[in-house]
Amino acid sequence: MILGLMAGEWLRGGRSPRGKFALLVLAGGVCMVLGLVAGATVCPIVKRIWTPSWTLFSGGWTFFFLAAFYWVIDLQGYRRWALPLTVVGMNSIAVYCMSQLLKPWIRKTLQIHISPELFGDPLYGKFFEALTILAVLWLACLWLYRQKIFIRI
Repeated sequence: MILGLMAGEWLRGGRSPRGKFALLVLAGGVCMVLGLVAGATVCPIVKRIWTPSWTLFSGGWTFFFLAAFYWVIDLQGYRRWALPLTVVGMNSIAVYCMSQLLKPWIRKTLQIHISPELFGDPLYGKFFEALTILAVLWLACLWLYRQKIFIRI
């Protein structure tokens, strides 16, 4: 969370757009290197228990992705393709809560109305299930977006 707050403040700050991009890339590199060094010396990189080395390592990747999105969307001006991400991002708390609370109900309803065999396929069943649940949650977020309903804390 602290790394996200730092990135948000950097993006809102008074630096030039290219300076913001460079700072995000630099922060990604620093976090990635520190995470790898800490993983090799202090404590291993373990996602499940969120070790400090994992936090730095994953924070580095996050800074890199944020820099890439900032470059493409804000600096290059390619915005239209990002609408699906915007729809979810404007209600990220809502989609998180819906995914935690409604996922079993959505799964059961889809199995009843689409096909239980489709979800039971040993090779692609779980993938198709996750994809259809994601589509349902995205459509709920799209409805909220179009109604201009944004849930915030």
